[in-house]
Amino acid sequence: YRLKNFCNKQDRYLHKLLGVDTQEKIIFYASDPLKEESQRYLTEKFLIDYFSRIKEFVFVMKTHTQDNGKVTNYAYLDSGSPSNVILIGDIRQKSEIISKQFNLFDEFDFNAAVNSSDGFLTTSSSSILQALVLGVKSGIVDKFNNGYYDYLINYKATMLVNSEESLRHFLENKKLFNL
Repeated sequence: YRLKNFCNKQDRYLHKLLGVDTQEKIIFYASDPLKEESQRYLTEKFLIDYFSRIKEFVFVMKTHTQDNGKVTNYAYLDSGSPSNVILIGDIRQKSEIISKQFNLFDEFDFNAAVNSSDGFLTTSSSSILQALVLGVKSGIVDKFNNGYYDYLINYKATMLVNSEESLRHFLENKKLFNL
């Protein structure tokens, strides 16, 4: 149902929306506020720290519609606010968003964002299924062995990211199916 009205007509959507050079690779991450906050903080800080060291990627983090961005903002600030990390808050949180570091868009097309990225990551969001349907290389970040979407990992539909090595492997592969 989330893809019902989606048509793939927005080439390089995230690049254009965020003003990122079209030669840059974008990894898109969907945060999920319903998970334990300390694990979420450590996971997001791990990702931000990793991407801050590899400048050939732009890491875009999108908060959930129910999230004011507090945990994500702490992870971002504690990682030194790297210039190649872009935060997107949900417009429904406009009056509650925790920081001006978050970009807010009146009309953000999540499917176009996933589709235009060079890879999609999440810890437990059901949006992983959207990425799979769109054919975008995807990964489940699980540093704490929570087992969210293990069946997708077991069937090699998505990749497990639980260390720097597995994240590097995810980034180096063009398509998941090359594993």
